[in-house]
Amino acid sequence: MLSIPPFCPNNACTYHFEENLPKSSRLPWYHKDGTYPTALHGRVQRYLCTRCGTKFSAQTFSLDYAVKIKVPYRRILDQITSSSGIRSLSRHLRVSDTVILNRLSRLARQSIALHSALRGFCYGTEPFVTDGFESFTLSQYFPNNIHLAVGKDSQYIYGIDYAHLRRKGRMRVEQKSRREEFEHYFSAYKGDITRSFTRMIRQIAEYDKGLKGNHMVIYSDEKREYREVLQSLIDEKRVRHIRIPSTKPRTMTNELFAVNYLDRELRKDSGNHVRETVQFSRDVNNLMDRMWVYAAYHNCIKPFRIGKSAEQKETHAERAGFPKGKIQLLLKTFFTQRAFVRKVWLTESEWYSWYRCGVTPLQMRSPYIPRYAAA
Repeated sequence: MLSIPPFCPNNACTYHFEENLPKSSRLPWYHKDGTYPTALHGRVQRYLCTRCGTKFSAQTFSLDYAVKIKVPYRRILDQITSSSGIRSLSRHLRVSDTVILNRLSRLARQSIALHSALRGFCYGTEPFVTDGFESFTLSQYFPNNIHLAVGKDSQYIYGIDYAHLRRKGRMRVEQKSRREEFEHYFSAYKGDITRSFTRMIRQIAEYDKGLKGNHMVIYSDEKREYREVLQSLIDEKRVRHIRIPSTKPRTMTNELFAVNYLDRELRKDSGNHVRETVQFSRDVNNLMDRMWVYAAYHNCIKPFRIGKSAEQKETHAERAGFPKGKIQLLLKTFFTQRAFVRKVWLTESEWYSWYRCGVTPLQMRSPYIPRYAAA
């Protein structure tokens, strides 16, 4: 728990940003305002902002803000990225599954903030490899396409976005009838693949090496929607689009190897994407939470390749050119200090995940967004 508050938690206050805080220690921007007892954290110090009058405590800046049960976040991340299910994890930790989902949502926002903070330190020039990872939510009648943008050389995950699909392929007569029955209540949005891929291109364009440079090299398969989205950028010579046939063998010599490799890792490490499993996703926003948590693990914690000595093990982020010191500094507070939305630069795709804007098929209620996530 922090002994000195780093800034005012009120996002409307000028002291919410560190650069506006008084430089002189003789003019403190806050005053101590007593303490209060808690069963989980003991006595907690309370503070008062001298600028806006907001009252807050040391616990306000903690990732465990407003929780009643303490759960080890690192263990949740390790288990959830090794094909463990939500309910099996809740049994091991002896908490309810809603507690695990709550902590995963917190870790997902931490992961989004981590990627946003690293975005300004990207000095590499590697090409992007893009493709759609197909899974389903709630039922196989509601397939989805999770667009991924991966570094060709580093396998660093630069972008993630979600799109609904209409069930395709061979079906029996009763299955087609069942699909039509479901489509009376929910049907895939027309053009969702195009919109999702467009959001992902905007997401990877935020990196310094993207559209702000000379041009961006993008590898993809021959899907028509990808060509249509990139056509205007190709005409302006801001993007070089290389299309690879999806029938080409998925070996290391394939130009799409980076995203094919990530597809395999997701099938292996995420229990809700394993083939023929009972651990499928029931909620779009929970699915995206797990994707963002896995992206943080894959990029900044998991070694680029195994079988090397401890001194030689580099992460995918280091391989992509991100400074090792910055990665370690951000990971130091990843499991402890809460990320504030006004201090995070969100792309459109990240904004959708942060505010849980995904629409789950057949779900009538709106997704729950905690006050602390939007404040």
